[in-house]
Amino acid sequence: MAFSGGTFSLLTASSAYQTGQTADGAALYLELAGIAAGLSACLLKDGSQSPTADLTLAGYRLTNLGNASASTDAVNRQTADGRYARLSGFTMAGAALGDGNAASGFVTGDLAEVTASTLATGAAHLGKWVNITHGTGCTVTLHDLPGEGAEIGFIQRGAGAITFAVASGTLRTRGSLNKSGGQYAGVVAIHRDGEWHLFGDRTS
Repeated sequence: MAFSGGTFSLLTASSAYQTGQTADGAALYLELAGIAAGLSACLLKDGSQSPTADLTLAGYRLTNLGNASASTDAVNRQTADGRYARLSGFTMAGAALGDGNAASGFVTGDLAEVTASTLATGAAHLGKWVNITHGTGCTVTLHDLPGEGAEIGFIQRGAGAITFAVASGTLRTRGSLNKSGGQYAGVVAIHRDGEWHLFGDRTS
């Protein structure tokens, strides 16, 4: 049984495999050897067989791909939107700034106004500065899986401090300083290595 281009073909005519006929050992061996060679060239769903050359999907999509976590992982759209989605706003040397990518060096983009005592961030906040104007304080919960290098900036415009938390995992901040430092303080949250990190004018 020959295997070429993902297709098996019988080496012996089908008329040789009729009920009641005596099996030809040599021919049967050739067919089984062809099956063995074909299976040895297949990718396996348990991951125990790896490609030996580049693969093409011939225009088809790779669906249900998990979120990227390692630097060598393929990126699905959810991860890409969190990391690379560009926002309207300033440009420099042909590149958008504040695109949710740490390569931009800082956060920019339209200001969002928050007057509530709680805020759960999402994709709409990435690359933006967020004005927090609540008088007695606001708890900001940073969302999961925003994409490597995603950034959000916060300004405490009101008298109440901004307290930062994460939806899951660990919030990285030096000295457990997880609150904005006072009125008009600025804090930037950056997602690196699968965790949110806080920088800026903060207190405990």
